[in-house]
Order: sequence, then structure tokens, then C-alpha cells
Amino acid sequence: MTRALRSTAGFTMVEILVSLVILSFGATVLGQLMFQGSRASRVRSTATYRTAALTQEVERLGVIPFDSVIVGSSCTTVSAGAFPHSLCTTVTSISTVSRQATVIVTPTGAQTLPPDTAVLVRTDPRRAEPLSTP
Repeated sequence: MTRALRSTAGFTMVEILVSLVILSFGATVLGQLMFQGSRASRVRSTATYRTAALTQEVERLGVIPFDSVIVGSSCTTVSAGAFPHSLCTTVTSISTVSRQATVIVTPTGAQTLPPDTAVLVRTDPRRAEPLSTP
């Protein structure tokens, strides 16, 4: 009779230790997966902000009047907000009627992405040569 009571009395110390080891291993793996997911999400978010900053500057250069696209270089550093970055624009004169703008966005701070570059060529619509028709 004591033998029957002993086997149904509960868990042994070994069973409890084995279950704790399995639980801690599972929690460690889950924590690592959450960390990797968070990091990947942060990188994708930074890439989205970088592309948005680049697109915004290219669109700005595309809509301002041609005479306002001045030859030279300028850099702006943004340290506030969700995406600290440096934005450099270089405008060169290709010909008397065309200018090329190169825009470079470089993430700063703890960002891990490389710079992104876009090139825009603007032509003066008033002095551009008309397209020939066949």
C-alpha cells in the first residue's frame, strides 16, 4: 500500500529539473528570435526612411524652376526625428541647357545601412531642342 501512494504522490526532483531545463532552453531560443526580428525590422524601417528622404529631395529638385537649380554642393545634417542622416546634393552643369543633380543620403548614428544615391538630369524646357519627328 505504501508503494501505491509513493508513485502517485507527485513529481520527482529530476522531472522538475528536466522540465525547467527544457523551459529555459525554449525561452532562450524565443528571446533570440524576438531580438533578430526586432533588428531586422529596424533595418527595414531605416531603409524606408532613407528612401523617403532621397525621394523627397529628388522630387524637390524636379519641380522647382530650372533657374533655381544652382550649380554647386550643399549638405544638410538632420539629427532629430526617427532617422538621423546627412543629405548632400551636388549640381553640375552638363551643358547650357542641362544640369545634373546627384543626391546622397547617408544614415548617421547607430544606423547600419550604406549611403544611397540618386542622379537627376534637368533640362531647361524653354531652351531645349525640340524632338525631331520621323
